[in-house]
This record gives sequence, C-alpha cells and structure tokens, in this order.
Amino acid sequence: LVLADYARAQGVLLDGDPLEADTLLRRIMPELDAFSPQALVGVIAARASIAQRRGDAATARQLADSAEQLAARRNLPGWRVDLLYLRAVDA
Repeated sequence: LVLADYARAQGVLLDGDPLEADTLLRRIMPELDAFSPQALVGVIAARASIAQRRGDAATARQLADSAEQLAARRNLPGWRVDLLYLRAVDA
C-alpha cells in the first residue's frame, strides 16, 4: 500500500499538482522508512524537486541536503547522481 501511495503521488505530480504530491509524499515517509530505507531517500529527493518547481530554493536545498545525508548514513551511493542533478538545477 505504501508503494501504491508513492506511485499515486508521482501521478499527481505528473498531473501538475505539486502541492498535493508533496502532501502525499510527506504522509508516507514514516511508513516508507520502515518498509524501504532506500525509497525514503527517493521521496526526500522528490520533495526537493517539487520545492524547486514551486520556486522554493531554500526548502529544495534543505531537502537535498537531508537526502544526501541519509543516503550517506545508509551507504546508498546510487543516489549521488540524482542529488547532483538536483543541485545542478538549483545552481
């Protein structure tokens, strides 16, 4: 069910409602952390991307920092490319 909610949030984002997508993603974060620690990094990165789309650079940077720190703590180097992309878009 958590992954279904994650997919629904992505669909909402594609439909052009970043605020609703962010709300859905925030809601599933605690459950997703218990279910899939790697997916939690993805949700935080997705929220950073949403903040960028809304023009909220400070929140986007903070979320990207959080995702990067979490990925490092959990030894998930595969997220480096996605996080570098977020930072490049921010720059």
